[in-house]
Amino acid sequence: MTLLHADLTGKILRAYYSVFNALPPVYPAPVYLRAMIADLKTQGVVCEAADTLPIKYKGAPIGKARLDILTTASVLAQAVVVDQITPRIVGALLSYLKVFEKQVGLAFRFGTKEPAFERRVMTEAAWREHIPSRTEPMLPPDQLQHPEYIYAIVGALIEVHQTLGTGFSAWTYARAGKEELRLRGLPVRLEKTIRVFYEHAVVGEIRLPHLLVGQAALVVPLVSDRENVSGKDLIHAHMQVLKPYAQVQNIPFAVVADFSITPFNPLVLRV
Repeated sequence: MTLLHADLTGKILRAYYSVFNALPPVYPAPVYLRAMIADLKTQGVVCEAADTLPIKYKGAPIGKARLDILTTASVLAQAVVVDQITPRIVGALLSYLKVFEKQVGLAFRFGTKEPAFERRVMTEAAWREHIPSRTEPMLPPDQLQHPEYIYAIVGALIEVHQTLGTGFSAWTYARAGKEELRLRGLPVRLEKTIRVFYEHAVVGEIRLPHLLVGQAALVVPLVSDRENVSGKDLIHAHMQVLKPYAQVQNIPFAVVADFSITPFNPLVLRV
């Protein structure tokens, strides 16, 4: 059976092995990626670094993604400096294929003694395996004030996850969440910083993208950059910052979601 885009992927593989054998395992991913691009151009392959690719969510521009990937007309390749290519990396590769409308994706490992890569083809079945379909959020409505409002927020976050998948930044998910909530008719604004309080005095700010949905909820998309950090630990750490911030603004609920994992389960927390 002939592989999809076999000639092009063959040239990309040759570039990978040439770069892997020529450069020591001490550089960050962008260095290896640029070397691969240089090699591919000598093979006559039209390609470019996609470190600032524009992203759209349901047709609306929501910013750019700074990713260590290169793109051709139909194939996308990612360089990663890791000990092993994990399911999370493969899942992100599928997300990039879907969002940037490519058919074949390759994830190449650098920074180790032995080369390794993963190949994936974007199909509906592959996407559904990566991002299982969900029809409605699982929430205890008897424990919530304004359950329909909270259901709409959580449903919007699930829709964002179903559309984009994993692998993007918290800023990307925040902008997509804002657009989805806007499409659902909810009042929403994107904030870039969280004020830090000590005994009701503001003592600083930290950068943390979040959404304020009317006066009902604080919505915080999170992305863990470490696979050994559980979603619960990540959310618990952020809630210590978010709780006093929400209380000062009289916001009763926080909806916190870790977009870096599947299955995707946003948590509704009473502040």
